Formats: sequence, C-alpha cells, structure tokens
Amino acid sequence: MNIPDQKRPFKRLPSLLHLRTAAMEERTVLVFQDGELIGSGRIEAIKEITEEDGGNVVDTVITIKGERFMYGACTFAYLR
Repeated sequence: MNIPDQKRPFKRLPSLLHLRTAAMEERTVLVFQDGELIGSGRIEAIKEITEEDGGNVVDTVITIKGERFMYGACTFAYLR
C-alpha cells in the first residue's frame, strides 16, 4: 500500500514498533487505505487480535479518535 504523492513530507511507519513509539511520543498519525487518507490523529490504543483458541496474533487494531483501523489493511505515516 502506497502513500500518495511520495514528494509529500510523510514518513511511513512500517512496523508495530514504530506505531508504539508514535503513540508514546503522542505524534499525529495519518492513516491511508488504498492510497486514500481515511483518518488522522493521535493513537489512543493498540490491541492485538488473536485466534479464538488463544493462539497466534491474527491482526492488530489501532484506535485513533475512537475509530478502529486494522493494521494489516492500512498504511500509517506521520509528517516529518
């Protein structure tokens, strides 16, 4: 998933570690899906979703301004 117009001053957050750091630093994060901006704001929560039997992590939900975004379906970035 690409961030539109790579000439803009966006820095992609390629891993959950980067997202957790952005949350701790209270940075404003941009959320893109299929190259379209679908949300922005400070991360309120990061929650891992596991299989029903308590096994492997299936995906991670990032909550921003009360909206939930699936980590696997979105691209996250912040302004440089």
